[in-house]
Amino acid sequence: MRRKLMLLNRPGKILCALLLCWSGVATVACLKCTPEDGDMSGQHATRDVYKPQGAQYNPVETPKEKLGVLKGETMGTTYSIVLGDKSGEPRLSSTLWEHWLQELQGAVDSELERVNAVFSTYRDESEVSKFNHNTHARVQDTRVRTLQDKGRLEKNMPTKAFRASGELSTLLISSEKLRVQSRGAFNISGGMVYRLWGFDRDKGVVTPPTENALKRALNIMNATRVSCPGTKSSGVKGHDDDAGRCRVVGPLEAEMNFSAIAKGYGVDAIALLLSSKGISNYMVEIGGEVRVSGHHPHGRAWRLGVNTPKSEAEMTSVYSSVELSSNQALATSGTYRNAFEHEGKNYSHIIDPRDGRPKGYGLVSVSVIAPSCAIADALATTLLVLGEKEGRTLMQKHYPSTEAYFIYSEEGRLRSSATLGFHATKVEESIESS
Repeated sequence: MRRKLMLLNRPGKILCALLLCWSGVATVACLKCTPEDGDMSGQHATRDVYKPQGAQYNPVETPKEKLGVLKGETMGTTYSIVLGDKSGEPRLSSTLWEHWLQELQGAVDSELERVNAVFSTYRDESEVSKFNHNTHARVQDTRVRTLQDKGRLEKNMPTKAFRASGELSTLLISSEKLRVQSRGAFNISGGMVYRLWGFDRDKGVVTPPTENALKRALNIMNATRVSCPGTKSSGVKGHDDDAGRCRVVGPLEAEMNFSAIAKGYGVDAIALLLSSKGISNYMVEIGGEVRVSGHHPHGRAWRLGVNTPKSEAEMTSVYSSVELSSNQALATSGTYRNAFEHEGKNYSHIIDPRDGRPKGYGLVSVSVIAPSCAIADALATTLLVLGEKEGRTLMQKHYPSTEAYFIYSEEGRLRSSATLGFHATKVEESIESS
């Protein structure tokens, strides 16, 4: 299943996967559940190609002039860009404007291709896949040997080392900081754990993994060490970080997975691209992760709707809406669509990396507003793993410029709470704010 961002042109009318809404409201489906999604603390095992049909450009008429909506597919889901005005090329005629938009579409697709070339876990040639597929030098590591001595890893297990590029290091640094800050509730080294639950495939597994398999995968994850400048990671002795690049050492079977943060990073990359071209009013969305700048085509702030967190709800069903200021991002993670049932128990794709098990309590959706979409993306599922109490503590201590919105399902009824700065308007019920 894919998440979609939808904008309403007028009540009840839908325009493709992304709808421009003259009322100013967009619907954001709230969960990271593409066929590649296996969420381990914001982590999605996301497939990069999902029945690709090619990017499309669809102009949308406004009362004043023709603007642009750019659409395509990336990272196993769709992307959509809405331009708020002609701030990039204000003097172009309608014909030249459309030609300029087509060139912009090509630049967007090229940038997303570049991001995929680094972070994809479904492309053998990507940088992350090269680490996962054991193509790097084998080394001896004291951390692995210690776990072998304790009987938690097999004796003589080979290890591998990897020096990340500058761009991959950027997300490694953010991810490693969040892992430490959340005390392990976010971990990009758990690719093997995610695969055991089957959420990296089109359908989840029909049975949970065995205890022995899960324990082994957790040990491999915990034996993988990331050494980055500016983080409190344990690091690898004898190897200095150079030029801000990170180093990863772990068992040969260790796997990294950035799907909990890569979509948000992609949104940030496209936002930076648009800004570099002089475009100041836009909304960028990839798989439901959103970042806005400036104003809506009607001159007001961008207003987004959070999808109703029920498995039977339509993707266009709005539970609540929130207005974003310029240069803010919104990401949402939920437990209610991508799951499987075994012996009467539901297993969600949101996996806690601390014990390798899916989360299964009343908190079904978390939305985060942040200055960076990558941070909003990673925090959304991290808070879903931690729960509201610990999540609020994490935000207050380490991410004071972020806000969050928590939705619970209790006996079929939904209720919500929000931090003070998350000004959501409920469709049916009032919000608790504190």
